[in-house]
Amino acid sequence: MTLRAVRDRVKVDFDEAVLEGDIGRHEVSVWTFSGLYADEIVRVARALNGGIPPHNRMQTATAGAMRALGLEVLRTEPSKPGHHAVRFPSTPSDTDIHALMAAFSRPRLTPREDHDVSPSS
Repeated sequence: MTLRAVRDRVKVDFDEAVLEGDIGRHEVSVWTFSGLYADEIVRVARALNGGIPPHNRMQTATAGAMRALGLEVLRTEPSKPGHHAVRFPSTPSDTDIHALMAAFSRPRLTPREDHDVSPSS
């Protein structure tokens, strides 16, 4: 992702938070399940959330890497199992966003849906 794309995503999430009455959230959304590898997370998230995530590319990072940057990793709504927010403590600078981007792997293709497995597999 580019700096602009991440900044735009943080802005969209901030604007959505304002609409929900939760002013002051600067975050990006992620999918995670403790103890699973990235491909497994995609498959389980899809199975539990009706096809989500729809993205054709993905990047990986650990919650520990996010926390080491001073970011919070927070579970979002219970209706979306595995969905979390990586929250900045304040409005992120370009330096903050570059650090976040550096914590993630290079983009790669997301596993295709026809290779999905059920969450119990």
